[in-house]
Amino acid sequence: MSNSDEDSESTIDLDQRYIDLCNAVNMDKPTREHAFQDFQNITRNYTLEGDPLHWLVCALYVKSRESEVPTISGITNKGNFISLNKLLSAAKLNFVSFLRKMEKWLEMCPDVQRNFQDRMKSLERSFCVNTPIFKKFLPLFTTVFRDPFDPQNTPTKHKSRRPRKIQCTTNDIFKFCWTLFIHAKATQYQALTEDLVGSYQLLLSVINFCFANALQCSHRVRLLNPNFSGLPSGWDRPDFTPPAQFSDIISILVENEKDSGLSRTQANDFSFRAKVINRHQFTTYVKSLLGSGEVDKVLEGDSDTMDDLFLPMNFEKNKKGIDARYGEHILTEGNFDERIFLGDKVEEELGTPIKHKADDKIEEPVSGNTAPVTKLLDMNADAAGITKPRTPLTNRVLLVGKEKGNTTPVSQAMQSVAKLQIMLQGKGLHFSQPFVRDVLNNSKEIVDEVSERLIGLGDKFLAAYSKPHNDISGGSTDYGEIRLEMIKKLYYKVLESIIWQEKKRMEANKNGCSCTVLLGRDDFHALLFGCCVEVVLFSYHSMRVFPWVLWAIDTKAYYFYKVIELIIRAEEGLSREVVKHLNGIEEQILERLAWQSGSPLWDAISDLSSVPSCEDVNYPHQITTSTNPVAVHPRVRQVAVQSTSMTNSMRSESNPNAHDRFSSPMPGTGHVKRCLFQDRHSNGMANAPASIINGNVQKPRRTGSLALFFRKVYHMAGIRVKDLCDRLNIPPGLQAKIWTCFEQCLIRCCSLMKDRHMDQLIMCSVYVIAKVTSHDQSFQEIMRCYRSQPQACSQVYRNVLIRSADENSIEEERDDLIQFYNKVFVPVMKDFAKKFGSSSNTNMEAPPLSPMPSSRAVVKSPRKVVGSYQYQIYVSPRKASDSLKSSSPALEYSFQKSPSSNLRQFNEMISRHRPIQGKRKLNMNESLNVTGNHAIASKLQKVHDDRTKLN
Repeated sequence: MSNSDEDSESTIDLDQRYIDLCNAVNMDKPTREHAFQDFQNITRNYTLEGDPLHWLVCALYVKSRESEVPTISGITNKGNFISLNKLLSAAKLNFVSFLRKMEKWLEMCPDVQRNFQDRMKSLERSFCVNTPIFKKFLPLFTTVFRDPFDPQNTPTKHKSRRPRKIQCTTNDIFKFCWTLFIHAKATQYQALTEDLVGSYQLLLSVINFCFANALQCSHRVRLLNPNFSGLPSGWDRPDFTPPAQFSDIISILVENEKDSGLSRTQANDFSFRAKVINRHQFTTYVKSLLGSGEVDKVLEGDSDTMDDLFLPMNFEKNKKGIDARYGEHILTEGNFDERIFLGDKVEEELGTPIKHKADDKIEEPVSGNTAPVTKLLDMNADAAGITKPRTPLTNRVLLVGKEKGNTTPVSQAMQSVAKLQIMLQGKGLHFSQPFVRDVLNNSKEIVDEVSERLIGLGDKFLAAYSKPHNDISGGSTDYGEIRLEMIKKLYYKVLESIIWQEKKRMEANKNGCSCTVLLGRDDFHALLFGCCVEVVLFSYHSMRVFPWVLWAIDTKAYYFYKVIELIIRAEEGLSREVVKHLNGIEEQILERLAWQSGSPLWDAISDLSSVPSCEDVNYPHQITTSTNPVAVHPRVRQVAVQSTSMTNSMRSESNPNAHDRFSSPMPGTGHVKRCLFQDRHSNGMANAPASIINGNVQKPRRTGSLALFFRKVYHMAGIRVKDLCDRLNIPPGLQAKIWTCFEQCLIRCCSLMKDRHMDQLIMCSVYVIAKVTSHDQSFQEIMRCYRSQPQACSQVYRNVLIRSADENSIEEERDDLIQFYNKVFVPVMKDFAKKFGSSSNTNMEAPPLSPMPSSRAVVKSPRKVVGSYQYQIYVSPRKASDSLKSSSPALEYSFQKSPSSNLRQFNEMISRHRPIQGKRKLNMNESLNVTGNHAIASKLQKVHDDRTKLN
C-alpha cells in the first residue's frame, strides 16, 4: 500500500472519529464545521504531535464558547451549553493534557479573542486551587465524620414495597459537602475564594455547617467520628438534644491541623478570620439557598437556624437541588465540572494523582509520566499563584535562608499569611511616635499630608478591587477593606524603615538633602503603596497579582521597579517567597514590560543623546574588563577581586538610595575614560580600574533614575548571558564578544527591544557571534539551554514580533525566533558582528570588547562547622533578623561590629574544647579486671598496639 493510500485511510478514520465525537456530545452543525475548518488551517502551517482528535477537541471548545444561541425570550446566550467534561471523556483526553494542548493551540491561533485566553487562565487557576483543597478535604472530613469509603458505614438497604425516606450516609454527606463548596466558590464567592487561604477557610465553614446538621440526625452515631474532640457531651445518647446556640468547630479543625506549621497564636488568628467568613459570608450564602420563594428555594430546611437539612424528608431533595444548580452553572459558563473529584476514575480523567488515604500525609505529587499538577503549576505560576516562585538569577544576595516546614500548597499559604501578620503585629495605621519626633520633627503638616494621600490611594484600591478586570470578577468591598487594613499597616512600616535609612545615609554623606523632599513626592507614595498591595495579595495567594496592581493604581511598569529593591532592603521581615516574587516582578519589568510601546522609557531615552553603555552607568568595581588572561585558578581570582574591590565604602555607595531612584539624569562626578589598552600583571590578571581617588569613591559617568534602570538591565543581562554561555560550554573569550554584541544592540539599535523580550536579543547575539567565529552552535541547542533558566518561557522563542502594525492598515506580524533572526536581527547587526569574524586578519578591525557586569556574592544560609567540638559552630552572613535558636545562650561575633572581647571569648572557647587528634590511647597501666579471660586481655593489648602505631 502506498503512502497516499495510508494517508487517505487515516483521514477517513479521523473524519469518522470526529463525527462520532460530535454526536456523542450533541454538538451543533455550525460549531462542528467551523472547528474542523480551523483545525485544517492550523495543520497547513504547523505539525501537530499526538492524536489529531485531541487537537480537534481544542478547536471544538473554542468554537463552542464563541457560538451564540438564541433563547425563547429573545436574549442571545454566549456558548452552546456543551459539557466540557463530557467532551473530554468522549475523546479520552484527561484535563491536564487538555490544558497543555489548549495553551499551545492558543499560541497557534492569534485570532482568538483576548478574553478567551483569560478564561483559560481562570479555568486553570480554579483547578490549581481546588486540587490541593480537595486533598485537604478528605483528612478534614474524616476528622469529623466516619470514613465515607468504608463499607461498614453504609447501611444495608431493606427491600420493601412501601417507599420510605432513606437516611443519609457519610458518603452522601461527603459528596453534598464538596458540591456545596464548589458551588459557593464558583457562583457567590469568586472574589472571596480567589486565593488558596480564602478557599480553605470557606471549606472549614462548609464542614462546620454539615457537622451542625449531622448532630440533629437520629442516626448521628453512624455518621460522626467518635474520636472527634469537638463532640458535645452525651451526643451518642438517644435522648440527646443539640444545643440551641451551637459553638462552631472551626478552631478545633485548625488546631488539629498538624502540618500547618502555625503557632498557637497564629492558629487562633487564622481561626478568627475563618469565623468571620463563616458568620458574614457563608451564612448569607446558605440563607439565599433557603429562600422563602419557591423559585429561589434550592435547599429545604429552617431558614432562620439553617438546620434540618440532613433529616430524611429533606436530604435527598437538597442533594439533588444543589447538584442541579451547580450543573446548570457549569453548562452556562462552560467551566470544568469539579464534581469529577468525587468519581472513581478521577486520576485517569484529570491526569494527576489525587486520592490519598485518610491517614496518609498529604504531599505534593511527584513528577511522572502523568503530567502531574506540579508541572502544570510551573507552566503558569503567576496565574496559578499557589506554588513557590522559581528563584531568579538576579538579586539572590537579597534572599534569606531557606526555611524548614511543610511544603504542601495549603500549609504554605497558611504560613505565608501568618508570617505577614507577625511582621505587622502591634503596628497601627499611623506613624510611630519616635519617627514623628526624630525624623519629622513633630510636623503635623507632613503627617496629615501622608494620611490624606493614603486615604486617596486606599479608595482607588477599593474601587479597582470591586471591578472586574480581564476575567477576574469584582470582589466585595468588605473583603477588600480587610486586605486594605493590612496594606496600610505594611505601608507605614516600610515607609518608616526607608526614611530612617535615607536619613542615616544623608547624615553620613553630609549632602544636605532632606527627607521631606522624598515624602512630598506623589509618585513615590503611589509606587510604595502599590508594592505593599502586591506583597499582601501575594501572601494570600490571590489572583490579583502583578501586573494587576499597575492597573489598580494607574501607573506604568517602568516606574514600578524603582521601589522594589527599596522595600526588600528596608524590610528584612519579608519571607523568602515574597522576596523571590518581587525579584521576579523586577525581572519582568527589566526584560519586557518597560520596553513596550507607550512606556515612559522611550521618552526618557529620546531626551538623551544616546543609550548609556554598561561602563557609563556602573561603578568601576561593578564591572570586569575583557582581557585574555592566562589560566588562573577560580578561587585565586575570587580572592583577588574581593580584596581589591569589595570594600565597605564601595558597597554602600553602589547601593542606590531612594533619592537617586527618583532623580533626573545627571553626569557622574568622576572623570573616567575607557582604557582600551591595559597592562597585565605577571599572574595573568588585568589591573582593576581605580575605584577610589583621593579617598573618594569614583562614581559612574551617568547617574539618576534612567542610569539606574540601565545599570539593572545590564546587570541582569550579564548574568543571563554568562549563565547561558556556561550551559553551552562557550569559552570566556567568546562570551566577551557575545556580550559586546548584545550591548551594541541596546546602544545602536535600541528599537529592537520595543515590544520584544531581552532574552530574544541574547539568544540571537549568541548565535550570530558563534556563527561568525565558526563556533559550532545550533539555535536548537541555544533554546534548549535557555529553557533551563528559571525565567524561561516558550512564548519568548515561539511568538516574536516581526513587524508592528501601523496606521496604513498593515497588520502586526509575529513568528518564531529564527524568523526574527533572519528578517530583523541580521540586517541590523550583521556589519557589526562580522568584525569579530575569524577570517579577519587585522586586529584593529575588531571593536574593543565591552566590560561585563561582575557577579555579586550570594548570601548563603548558616553553615555548620564540622568538627569534634563540644559546641555547635555556625558561620553565616549577619542580618538583623538572624538568630540561631538554642536552649543555651549563643556566643556570636560579627566582623566589623562586635567588640574584640567577643572574639577573645570565642577563641578561648575553641581552645578549651579543641578536638583530640588521632585515636584515644588505652591506659594499660591501670589494672583491668580480666582475670581468667585471656581472650579479652589479648584483644585489649592488640587494640592498644594498633592505636599506639596510629598516634
